[in-house]
Amino acid sequence: MTNHSRALARGTLLSVILRWAIKGIGLVSTIVLARFLTPADYGVMVMATLVIGLVEIFFYTSADNALLRREDPPEALINSAWTLRLIQAVMVASIVALLSPVAAYYFRDERVTPVMLLLCFGIVFSALANIGPLLARKNLEFGLEVRLGISAKLLSFFATLLSAYLLKSYWALVIGIYVGHISGVWLSYVLHPYRPRWDTSHIRELWSFSQWLLLSSIGSFFGKKLDELILGRIGSAKDLGVYNLASELGQTVTVEISAPVNRSLFPVLSSMRNDKPGRLALFFYTLGLINTFTIPAGIGLCMVAAPFVQTILGTTWLEVIPVLEVFALQGSIRFLVSPYYVWFMAVDRTKFLAFMSWMELLFFLIFAAFLHTYGILGLAWARLLTTLITVSIWVVVGRKEGLPARTLAKSLVRPVFAGAVMGATLWLMQSWVATEPAYLQLTLLMASGALVYTLALLLVWLVLGRPEGIEKSLLSRITG
Repeated sequence: MTNHSRALARGTLLSVILRWAIKGIGLVSTIVLARFLTPADYGVMVMATLVIGLVEIFFYTSADNALLRREDPPEALINSAWTLRLIQAVMVASIVALLSPVAAYYFRDERVTPVMLLLCFGIVFSALANIGPLLARKNLEFGLEVRLGISAKLLSFFATLLSAYLLKSYWALVIGIYVGHISGVWLSYVLHPYRPRWDTSHIRELWSFSQWLLLSSIGSFFGKKLDELILGRIGSAKDLGVYNLASELGQTVTVEISAPVNRSLFPVLSSMRNDKPGRLALFFYTLGLINTFTIPAGIGLCMVAAPFVQTILGTTWLEVIPVLEVFALQGSIRFLVSPYYVWFMAVDRTKFLAFMSWMELLFFLIFAAFLHTYGILGLAWARLLTTLITVSIWVVVGRKEGLPARTLAKSLVRPVFAGAVMGATLWLMQSWVATEPAYLQLTLLMASGALVYTLALLLVWLVLGRPEGIEKSLLSRITG
């Protein structure tokens, strides 16, 4: 294993620990909060955060990625990145405050206004966080972010649960967000010695890197959140709460597997500019690694959605089941080629990233125009169809950019085959376990799915002649 591979593996492991710890805490929080809060409570928070996200995206600068790309950024550039982030936060908070009554009119829910006004202060305060943890990640020192992220999430978790128990209202979610902001800022200075200062000398340089990523991010936001913006207008807070939770749960596992790997992949690929063969080999190894876990996670959740919701969320949330099935499948397809985004960013093809984000938006608008009359399930299917089209475009364009489709197929054939076998097995088992309690159904299906997938994956790996991949790496470690 090369030094770059070891750095990627170490960074990925720590990033996975961080994200899974945070998501694990969040999942436990969701399970418990579902007993105290209603779908409408979640819907109010989704409405507020949708508007905040919409405003934030127009001020997206990607200063973090600009620093990660520089081999030895000067202190003035680092401070300018922190300054730009703070300026952005003040502008975002001001606009959000002005838009709060407009949001209440659009969503037809007056509860949104006070929530948005209170969250404005948190936007500015969180921007004061130390930029030191980012410098640690640039140096491939990922442990600090793990400690920072888990600690802040735990404090937010306990504050949210206590508030939900006492208030039984969406205000518990607001309190939890604030505790997360305060603890995150405090810990960022405790855990890293760097002290940022106000500096505007390199803001123009940061902007020159970010302008195409800004366009990409605007398109990406609308492409990913337009369904919720539409639903917020035509539906109720309850509908939006159900849809949002189904979307989050359906993509949580796949996101939390692929995101930390891609997060670690970017600085490693950026440091391999003079090693094109090694860069390409690492890229496809990473892609295969991601899909080895995301494909069974998405297909498996789709197959166990009903007992999962009944066991984990309770009977109040049964409307989530059909929407969750669609989003679980969409999540596994969405991340088939997720490292492609990292590759195009590493080779400075940010214009194409902007193009892809707007193409995704265009396709979603087309599908949503035909399917929105079917309500939340129709919008979920529009999202799935959009994902199928955009993944196909990534593959075609990637081939022209030096990412061979044949190599991609070799990386995907094993997890796709094993995932299909697992999915068929779980589908057949559903009728056999239908009379059992929901918790027992969930346990039996999950255990059977994991076993079938593992055996099918090893079988196809052996048939194909034991190619390079996660299977070979794991067996070599087991055998010493």
